[in-house]
Amino acid sequence: MLLRRFAYVWLVWGFLESICLTLGCSLAQAQELAPELAILSIAPESRQARQEVLMVEQAFARTMFARDFKAFSEFIAVDAVFFTGKKVLRGKQQILDGWEHFFEASIAPFSWKPDEVETILSGELASSSGPVYDAKGLQIARFVSIWRKQGDRWQIVFDRGVDICLCKKD
Repeated sequence: MLLRRFAYVWLVWGFLESICLTLGCSLAQAQELAPELAILSIAPESRQARQEVLMVEQAFARTMFARDFKAFSEFIAVDAVFFTGKKVLRGKQQILDGWEHFFEASIAPFSWKPDEVETILSGELASSSGPVYDAKGLQIARFVSIWRKQGDRWQIVFDRGVDICLCKKD
């Protein structure tokens, strides 16, 4: 189904392109005629943004492992919001104040790694999510983070951990 839709979109896009070339309009004007086809020109940028966010999220997670609070702070947007337990931390300073204790021990109390990254088509906002592990390696939660591209860097603007059930299986 997806392949058929892609082939259809390519066919329509080629048709629009040939009409625009004949009439002397640009491909940007063709996209205005059929905005849903803009995905064809934006998709490579979106793929690149997904890879960037994956690498940024991995680097962000390494700050906890490396016990590097200063590096951790560089990833957080000034207007970020972190949902920490029942508490909402608003703004970079509140987040840093609320998270500093996680960096005090020589061993990280938890770790995380992304296993899913998606971006909007413009490549300016992204969501990353994945498992959160306790110090012993047991998965205790999943995180969801929202990243915003600011200039040439990605910064986290929302973060939330969601506990998972550690229920005994029958």
